[in-house]
Amino acid sequence: MNYEKITDTINKIKSIEGIKNYKKQELIQSVVGRLLFNSGWDIFNKNEVLPNYVIGRIKVTYYLKSDVNNLLLEVKSPESTLEEDAEDFVDVMARCDATMGILTNGIEWRFYLSKNSLMRDTAFANMFNGYPQPTLTAGELKFAAFDLLLDESGKISKYLNDFLSKDSVASTDAKKKAEQILFDRLKSSRMLYKTWDRLIRDSDENLIDLLAKKTDVFFGIRPEPNEILFFLRSLSEMIKKKERKSNRRRGFERRRLSGTNTEKVYKAVESSDGPIDTEGISMITGFSHNNIRAILSRLRKQNKIRRVGVGLYQVPK
Repeated sequence: MNYEKITDTINKIKSIEGIKNYKKQELIQSVVGRLLFNSGWDIFNKNEVLPNYVIGRIKVTYYLKSDVNNLLLEVKSPESTLEEDAEDFVDVMARCDATMGILTNGIEWRFYLSKNSLMRDTAFANMFNGYPQPTLTAGELKFAAFDLLLDESGKISKYLNDFLSKDSVASTDAKKKAEQILFDRLKSSRMLYKTWDRLIRDSDENLIDLLAKKTDVFFGIRPEPNEILFFLRSLSEMIKKKERKSNRRRGFERRRLSGTNTEKVYKAVESSDGPIDTEGISMITGFSHNNIRAILSRLRKQNKIRRVGVGLYQVPK
């Protein structure tokens, strides 16, 4: 992609008078479509750029196809803050074979890596081997963002070149760069658990003393150092054991479940160590997302499951 050309396009967009008052369709035509064209996509080729792409009952603004990776691009209304739409968007990404996705209201742009793509990556699995994996919320899957009016044109051009240009998406470049950004960020989570393990393994005196003092303050009892150390090691082992079991389930392997379809969906939710989404239930049961949503709706009305987040379900305790 020609940096000068796209930078010039961005500068022209920035100078559009009243762009903040544009309607959604005006932004699609004047901003998104123009950026797609200048990013190397043939917006007139419906085999490459699929407008109003339907996934189940959901219609997405654009589905960009290439021989290697596909990209989902959803344009929301200008007044959308994108926060309320992010979780649903990454859920839609998980239901199709899109490697990456872009959520925008025309002005704010957010880039996400597919949950399925990341979960299948062996490097990601190895990074958290034996340690709790991130829950992979929309916030954790977001690897880049910019504001078309506030950020510098050079920064915007780089993001578009790296993650929207046809050349980058059609190769492995965009996916590799996105994964590297997320990996670098997620390493900090892993390091926290390793630090905790080291504190316990080395019988850190400061940690033991802190727990002894706080127990004394809260309950008037000061436990012995060996009692605290035994507790910490037991707690650490319990967490590891639970996470090893949980990490296997996070793979959402297909399992044989007995009973009716409703019972199978309920068992899939019940057997999950934490909240589970429709994609996870689909991988376990093999059911379509439409069937799962209908069953989840019935189970919620029966108070057998509850919704604990956008697209996330669990059995009430």
